[in-house]
Amino acid sequence: MRSPLPRAGMTAAVAALVVALIPAAAHAETGDAGDPLVIGYGSPNIGGSAADPLWDDVAPVPVAKRTGSPVASAEVKAVWDENYLYTLTEVTDPQLDISSGQLYNQDSVEVFVDLVDDKSAAHTTYVALQDFQFRISYDNRPSFDHGGDDRLISNTRTTDGGYVVESVFRVGDLVEGGLTSGRTLGFDVQINDGAGGNRVGQLFWHDGTGNQWQRPGLFGTIALEAKPSDIPPRVDRIELFYAITQAGRVNRAIYGNASVIDEPLEVARAVFADDSASQQTVDAARSALSDALFALERTGPYPDPKHLPDQPGMPDLFQFLDGSRVESTADWDRRREEIAGMAQYYEYGYQAGAPASLTAAHGERSGFDFGCFCFTSQPAIDIRMTNDVAGQSVSRSFTAVLQVPDASSGFSAPYPVVIGFGAVPGADQFLANGIATIAYTPTDVGNENHTGIYYDFFPYEKDIAGADTGTLMAWAWGVSRIVDAISYVDPATGERAISELDPDGIAVTGHSRYGKGTLVAGAFDDRIAVVAPNGSGTGGASSWRYQFAGKDYRVDNGGQAYPWAVDDASSINGYVETINNTFGGNAPWFADIFGEFREPDSPAPVRLPFDQHSVMALVAPRPLLVTGGFSDFGTNPESMAMSYRAAEKAYEFLDVPDRIGVAFHDGGHTHTFDDTAYLLAMMKYYLRGDTSAAVGDKLVAAKTYPFHTYDEASAPWSAPERSALTVTAPTAKPGALFDATVSFAAPTAVDDTDLTVSFDASRLRVEKVSAAAGLAVAGQSTTAGTLTIRLSAAGPVTTRDLVRVTFRATDRLGTAALDVDAAATRVAPDGYSWTSHVGGSGSATIAVAEWDAKAVYNEGDRVGYQGRQYLASWWTSNQKPGDPYGPWQEIATLDDGSAVWTASRIFDAGDVVTYDGRTWTAKWWTRNQTPGDPYGPWQPRS
Repeated sequence: MRSPLPRAGMTAAVAALVVALIPAAAHAETGDAGDPLVIGYGSPNIGGSAADPLWDDVAPVPVAKRTGSPVASAEVKAVWDENYLYTLTEVTDPQLDISSGQLYNQDSVEVFVDLVDDKSAAHTTYVALQDFQFRISYDNRPSFDHGGDDRLISNTRTTDGGYVVESVFRVGDLVEGGLTSGRTLGFDVQINDGAGGNRVGQLFWHDGTGNQWQRPGLFGTIALEAKPSDIPPRVDRIELFYAITQAGRVNRAIYGNASVIDEPLEVARAVFADDSASQQTVDAARSALSDALFALERTGPYPDPKHLPDQPGMPDLFQFLDGSRVESTADWDRRREEIAGMAQYYEYGYQAGAPASLTAAHGERSGFDFGCFCFTSQPAIDIRMTNDVAGQSVSRSFTAVLQVPDASSGFSAPYPVVIGFGAVPGADQFLANGIATIAYTPTDVGNENHTGIYYDFFPYEKDIAGADTGTLMAWAWGVSRIVDAISYVDPATGERAISELDPDGIAVTGHSRYGKGTLVAGAFDDRIAVVAPNGSGTGGASSWRYQFAGKDYRVDNGGQAYPWAVDDASSINGYVETINNTFGGNAPWFADIFGEFREPDSPAPVRLPFDQHSVMALVAPRPLLVTGGFSDFGTNPESMAMSYRAAEKAYEFLDVPDRIGVAFHDGGHTHTFDDTAYLLAMMKYYLRGDTSAAVGDKLVAAKTYPFHTYDEASAPWSAPERSALTVTAPTAKPGALFDATVSFAAPTAVDDTDLTVSFDASRLRVEKVSAAAGLAVAGQSTTAGTLTIRLSAAGPVTTRDLVRVTFRATDRLGTAALDVDAAATRVAPDGYSWTSHVGGSGSATIAVAEWDAKAVYNEGDRVGYQGRQYLASWWTSNQKPGDPYGPWQEIATLDDGSAVWTASRIFDAGDVVTYDGRTWTAKWWTRNQTPGDPYGPWQPRS
């Protein structure tokens, strides 16, 4: 049992002590390190209809510094004990608003704590389990940017003129021996004043800049005053209240066993309401309810997050949830579906399908232009949709600004097109190169308070899989509707309404949060040909698991300097996005379940069964370009580069390693000319076939890892080896027929395939081709040394063997190389196609046995003797080859297979030979008559 101050009936002496421990507001308003706010010892309970009476004797401190135009005013009280830091914040605000989807734009209180009170210049980023940022909205929805759900216990009440927030911060266990008197803590309080869906202003106790969210060194200081020696015992109900609050937030619809909490919750509420309950009774009720909460099991297609194993590194792209691994491209298609399913279920929410009807036409988009301070109209695509919502037909529309190249570009329609989230940076560059642009306004489709067209069609339901779609996925859905519009055929004309755009040449790009949306759009719509997220950070291309907060980029671990770094603290990685602060401030971007992957003691969601490299791999085999700024530390550029390297393994497995690239510009969080140039090069190469040096240089640069070192342990797995081809053939005698078999090293799924076999035409002649079972030879052709075969299949056939090629060996002895390449046009489940190559080699040997004096040879037998090949003209034994009139004919040929004259060989009229660099034709039967005699049997060829 803890020994806090009494909850009620405090003696006058103790009351005077508490008052004395809390200096008057004027004395400690600044909270500077040299003049800290001294707070007294006390353990107020939480959760009653009014604040614990202990607070009545604690002096308030005004929260008076401000930015913006806040209407609110506030004051805060604070006390401590060994286990907790307590605050009571009273806010006066005539208008309470939580309509914004961004939590920091809602009426709320934020409390910042640094357990070591580090004010050094190097303390520019949050340290796990040391620095915390908690937020409590006026309707008691807690969140945190740094910390953990289990570290905050809160209760709120609205008043006639505002609201009250009671907060308990469970941090004592992080300090050896618990919190103790004399200790100083970094501390600050911030009030967010919301109105009309926006934050109109902020109030602060200490830091008036509003930058504590990224720099904990700006916090003020509080000092823990001495603990009184005589503290009457009392019952601690804080943990019981926390369990009751958590149980009250349970969405019963998502658990298959929600009733497991019913009885423990009823008991807990009764105990909490019983002022006479003992500590033992309170603790037993809390323990039973906590156990019941842990026993809740989510229903759904994937495991409950609490049961997933820790994976400190980036999870294996090629390992299924059941532990088996990808072995073939067909397996990858299934694994890709599994990754896409997990990414929707656990992170982004499920993307709905297309609306019941959609039409597209040319139109205009009007808006206010701050450049001319006037209203303007621009050409646009007008997209109109209708969908059934709860039995009612609902119609919505939006427009996207369209610009097409003019004749001076030198290109003609249909043009490739880049869709830009918000705008298309460098639009003039694209237009000059014959590429159209579409400026898409994502908030037309979805807002961060879950309103907009997407949510009108598919109403949001918190924490219900399939209905809790986050804003990033809603924005991606809007991109897919633009893709629909580009392909839309007007039934009145039978022609595409937006005919100037190429539906097979679509790219998408966006910056910052719109960069996140870009990756999601590209990952879940295979009709997008090129995907280019810029400065996307977490939720985009940055790994959730790896942050580099505090890393000094002036010199890396190997002693090398980065050329973009400058010689001051600005090259130290400060604030970085993590799951805690990204979900804490922008939870509406994601599915609600994603918050369950936050860890109380780490910024890395180690139980997440995938990471952003997995989402990037969903784009494969389509081109993917990741761009950003080297010193855009908030988006964690080095982590984005690591994700690129891990995702590259999927591209390598699919035989398209060059289709993924990464490039960073000097500087911070902005979209630059260089970023546009890289995307332009990728579009020109992949959509236009432009192989100019300027394009090639950019693509090569995008394959260069942008940091000095890469931690291979971050992704300690490799892509499965693709099943190589082999060619097996027996040793054959000259003139003999034999089969060469083209096979995979392991059974492989095969459909229509173009097979090219290169062979030594001086030693081999193609006679016929036979396909393996389930395959058919749809066509074949042979040129000098090259056999091309078209194989067809009714559907994917899993086989080891592909074809048997029957060759006839020529008279030329030796090894004949056989090289093979199989090119298959692969089609992804969503229809995107690409060509994949796999190769292999083998050889065939043309050989004869050495002459043996004891052997008997018949006409037509062949032997080798002293490095030469001989053919028996009749039965013979013990007659050495070499006699020009004996039984053995010496057979010699050139590389092209033509005969070389030898003295012992028999030639008939019409035979052609080579001798002394000239070609001769036999006029009659001859043997051992040297070409050149003008009266002999040989006639020179002209």
